[in-house]
Amino acid sequence: MRIAALLALALVLVVLGIEVRRFWAEGNGAEQTMGRIEEKLRRAESESAELDATIQYYREPENLEKEMRARFNYRSAGEKLLILVPKEPTSTASSVPAASP
Repeated sequence: MRIAALLALALVLVVLGIEVRRFWAEGNGAEQTMGRIEEKLRRAESESAELDATIQYYREPENLEKEMRARFNYRSAGEKLLILVPKEPTSTASSVPAASP
């Protein structure tokens, strides 16, 4: 009877040990997942702050007009747009003759 009780106790301890090890592994995996999620959250919060700053910038009519002029050649009614194009190409690679050996 004692041997059966000891075997049963040993079996219970082995099963408990296996379960503890499995829970430990799951906990470590959960910690790693949590770390990745927290990093994604920090990046998303940073991106959100940048977008909020951009929105605040473009809410000012002067800034919006300045960006429209720079990006889209915007002009007001009655305003003339003048685009200056250089006479010669600015690329020096094609206009400089190759050096002789």
